[in-house]
Amino acid sequence: MSSDPPSDAPSPEPEQAGDAELVRDRGADLLAALEARSPGALAHAELTARWALAIAAELRLPRATALALRETARLHGIGLLYVDAGDDAQAEAAARLASGAGLPAAPCVWLEHWRERYEGGGPQGLYGGAIPLESRIIRAACVYAHELAADPDPTRALERLGEQAGTELDPAAIGAIAFVLDRSGPE
Repeated sequence: MSSDPPSDAPSPEPEQAGDAELVRDRGADLLAALEARSPGALAHAELTARWALAIAAELRLPRATALALRETARLHGIGLLYVDAGDDAQAEAAARLASGAGLPAAPCVWLEHWRERYEGGGPQGLYGGAIPLESRIIRAACVYAHELAADPDPTRALERLGEQAGTELDPAAIGAIAFVLDRSGPE
């Protein structure tokens, strides 16, 4: 599997290099509220952000995009402030909250689509390259973080992700996780 980014529909790019800091600063209160409502959510958010950055780096996204994506991935769960876990409206709620907090447009779009399934079974029915790559990365990083929480063996967690390649998850994102693990060894 190639580590080159897939040739997809264009995704909004961060408007400036400082977008990562803006997302981090404006999202801090939302993360604090999420942790107060759901203790442990912050640890999941941090692990998701870490893996989103690793995937973005492996797929060679521009540095500003990768850093903004890391900060946005931390916020992927903020929709839980308004909807229940597992509700596909979670992504739309996250995007609305992020927009209301003054986050730039690109991260809001990424949050709006992170619950889309690669094969098109998500809330808006987008599939494959119609889903912003950054949203697909957030979803893969989130699912991998959940798999690691269930079983901390990274190899077994990656095997379970592989079962979802091409259905729920983007195969390129899963391949990027495999490349990172091969290079660095188990986390």
